[in-house]
Amino acid sequence: MAPGAAALLRRLAVLHAGVPADVVTGYKGLPIRGYGGLGPVRWCLDLCHRAGIRYRKQELVDALTDAGFGLPVATAHHLDGIYPPHTMENWIRLDDQARTGLIELRFSTFDYPN
Repeated sequence: MAPGAAALLRRLAVLHAGVPADVVTGYKGLPIRGYGGLGPVRWCLDLCHRAGIRYRKQELVDALTDAGFGLPVATAHHLDGIYPPHTMENWIRLDDQARTGLIELRFSTFDYPN
């Protein structure tokens, strides 16, 4: 079963408690290469941090994939050939076993103007 919007919304506290992001935006993205047909439902989350703040990527992945409280997703390593990790070092993709849903976590840094 694909991770849906309701399942992600029920886990919003993970983004607040587990990730020190200043801004988190989310949207339903366009299909991507690497899947047949129109591909999975693609949920994109942009997590913006102040300069000097550690992203805590692994902690977020651990919370979202937790066996008891997380979503039925895992890291989407099958996309590494299409989207090489070195070109997207601050992106993490999670998908379900049936590959019907995809969560894309994008981490970025910004500086407040003086």
